[in-house]
Amino acid sequence: MVNRLASNQETGVRFSLSAYVSKILTFIIIMPQLDTVTYLSQLVWTFLIFAVFYAMMVKHILPAISTSIKVRKKKLQHNSNLIAGLEEEEVSTSSSFEQILNKSLSESRDLLAKTVELSSVWLNGTSAETNAKDLKAANGNYVNALGQISAKKSLVKTLY
Repeated sequence: MVNRLASNQETGVRFSLSAYVSKILTFIIIMPQLDTVTYLSQLVWTFLIFAVFYAMMVKHILPAISTSIKVRKKKLQHNSNLIAGLEEEEVSTSSSFEQILNKSLSESRDLLAKTVELSSVWLNGTSAETNAKDLKAANGNYVNALGQISAKKSLVKTLY
């Protein structure tokens, strides 16, 4: 081998060319992926591993994922149909409730008006009957007393 010495003046380090070549050969031996003899076997194994991975994906994993997605879509569609049915039921229930409530309120209003009218008629009749029977003498005495009081006031005014 060539035994030349080279010097690096900046660093002051000396090395031989044969040592440098032996380091490169050692580096190639230590790193087998740089060896050109094994390129073909590396490509074959890489292709084989990816082919097996692809086959597993196509046969097992992708069908399971697609089935899961289809089931999820069917459930969502079924639930949306149920929700639409429930919304229609809610609308019909609320409208029937409003109709029943309005009918009840109008009946209550009519009954209340009828009760007030009957109470008014009864009160007027009872007042007239009481005034005619029991309070006729008291009313006469009251009117008589008022007449006497007003007569006394007018006499007092004229005298004084």
